[in-house]
Amino acid sequence: MQIKKPSMRVAKGVWLTLTYRLFDESGALIDDTHERTPIRFVFGKGPFPAGFYSRINGLAPGDEAAFTLLPEEAFGPYRPSLVEKVHASELPNPPTKVGELYRRLYPDCTSECYTVRGFVGDWVHLDKNHPLAGRAVRYEIKIHSVEPAGPVEIK
Repeated sequence: MQIKKPSMRVAKGVWLTLTYRLFDESGALIDDTHERTPIRFVFGKGPFPAGFYSRINGLAPGDEAAFTLLPEEAFGPYRPSLVEKVHASELPNPPTKVGELYRRLYPDCTSECYTVRGFVGDWVHLDKNHPLAGRAVRYEIKIHSVEPAGPVEIK
């Protein structure tokens, strides 16, 4: 008789592989990893907002969950102070479309990502808020695997 080992659960210090669907508050699909390869990351260090991790903590391989994150749990509140009005001549390759994501490069070799909100004459309105800031989002997830992470990966 073979004894079945209990599977690991999602927690700090594990690699996990999952698929997810992300919806905005109106129910519109924003992203769907079911159409691509599942995403693999160390718990707490992936590309998700903090509220996501608290909702999946304790799940095991094969578990599915659906949950809504309020703006403060997801990508934060929308902050009008993060919208900048920049003269197009200050941008080496100025954006051309409203809604476009634009990466602004600085002389110190750093960069920031913006969403183009509009154009007025020679001025470009760049928004540094996350594109989903101020919005509730809904995730539907499935955990595919959970494995221990090494000490270097946990740091």
